[in-house]
Amino acid sequence: MSKERGSNLAVGQADADFRKDNLKPLRAVNRQFTVLCRKLELFGGQLLAVDGSKFGAVNARDQNFNAAKLQDLIERADARLAEYLQQLDSADAAEPGGSALTKDELAAKIAALQEKQEWHAELLAQLLDGEDKRYR
Repeated sequence: MSKERGSNLAVGQADADFRKDNLKPLRAVNRQFTVLCRKLELFGGQLLAVDGSKFGAVNARDQNFNAAKLQDLIERADARLAEYLQQLDSADAAEPGGSALTKDELAAKIAALQEKQEWHAELLAQLLDGEDKRYR
């Protein structure tokens, strides 16, 4: 069989090769882990199993936030809200049909934008209040 990049077989084989090539350091780490668990009284004499599960991380750009990014999103929302409010004022002053968006459409956009802005503000508050300051 050939080792194709990204195939499950190649990944599994790479893991097996890593364990085979690093057997002594892995044993030492496992030994230290066992000693630590005993010092912390985590073992009660029962059977211990270590799971070899693998989890894929998701770090989508739209769901990854830091303080600077959240502050920028809030500022952009403020600017768009001001623009929409200006369009509403212009629509009020102009005759019906003169604006690119109707009052109802602008009101819906404003409501959606305010909701998203509130969510970003909540995320920013959580980030700033949290103990984990790595992403600030």
